[in-house]
Amino acid sequence: MLSDEIHQAIKSSFPDAAINLDGEDCSFQVTVISDGFDGLSVVKRQQQVLATVHDKLTSGEIHALSVSAFTLAEWEVKYSQHLVSIKM
Repeated sequence: MLSDEIHQAIKSSFPDAAINLDGEDCSFQVTVISDGFDGLSVVKRQQQVLATVHDKLTSGEIHALSVSAFTLAEWEVKYSQHLVSIKM
């Protein structure tokens, strides 16, 4: 299943990450929470995540991947008032 492959590709580059992947067919949205993003701009974070699935994007296997990337501290500040579960 393509979603499992995407999850594994991201997890292999960000082993400490919590990842939430939604979507179907060839369009997906992913939220990645990793302290590896500390000090990086939003664009750099997105580039790093997209690089993990570059081959699937260039082949057309994935048509669209929307990326939201946070450090754990950013996630806790932004969403501490919401009950959101992300699998580790």
